[in-house]
Amino acid sequence: MDLPLVKRSKENPWEDLIDSWAAIQWVLSNSWLLGYVNLERVFLEGDSSGVNIVHNMAMRAGDVANPVNLLGVALIQPYFWEKKGLGHDDPLVNPFAAEAPSLLDLGCTHVLVFITDQDVYRDRGWPYYETLRMSDWRVVEIMEIEGKDHVFHLFSPTSQKALDMIKRLVNDECKLKFLELKAKRNYRFIVFRIEEKIQQVMVERLGEPDESYEDFSACLPPNECRYAVFDLDFTNEENCQKSKIFFIAWSPENSRVRSKMLYARSKDRFKRVGRDSSRIAGN
Repeated sequence: MDLPLVKRSKENPWEDLIDSWAAIQWVLSNSWLLGYVNLERVFLEGDSSGVNIVHNMAMRAGDVANPVNLLGVALIQPYFWEKKGLGHDDPLVNPFAAEAPSLLDLGCTHVLVFITDQDVYRDRGWPYYETLRMSDWRVVEIMEIEGKDHVFHLFSPTSQKALDMIKRLVNDECKLKFLELKAKRNYRFIVFRIEEKIQQVMVERLGEPDESYEDFSACLPPNECRYAVFDLDFTNEENCQKSKIFFIAWSPENSRVRSKMLYARSKDRFKRVGRDSSRIAGN
């Protein structure tokens, strides 16, 4: 198997960006990967100056001339420069430079930004998040770690706050599926169950967009607890088509007491995941 060969030029100060794009193209062009990974769910992650590389790769992925199927990016304590103070205004290292393309041209739908409150570059990460949030970007989140400096996780990888970052980065299928429903409306409903032996929340059922509330109701067991979200389409008083996501806590009267207690303890997690949804208790 031949790795991609990249001709380096000492005259090009941004040759790492050229290497990175060549590597991405090489990976996505090798069909042997299809048996091992899902190329529909590709994420790029970088920390510090690596964030600049990830940002630029995502911008190139959004260019119709260079189509790459990229789902999301994770930007860990961005090392974005600025002309004032840091002395550089090149759009490749300063996404807010006058000549920089709009962040809305990013070629992905999910963006996760990590910052720390003692990082001198903290105020470069916040506007990145705020710009996307104010534009009603599909899925954008930010996590600020208190009491830590730039790339603290590289020096203390086993500290609790570094582990908290890892937990946020690791794919949470329940949360990802909810965010997909919220952003793309590609499911009518999602039913969740708790696997009691391992104390883990699992996705039990994904409802197709053309399924009905009756189909959803039929998925709820008569004597077991469940959590669910349902995307309801309706017409308001002004005769406008609307949709609203409802969070449902399903707790039948004849379900086991232990199960009721377990689901009750886990409810706060789902409130955080579905913070933009209305809530219904069902029994």
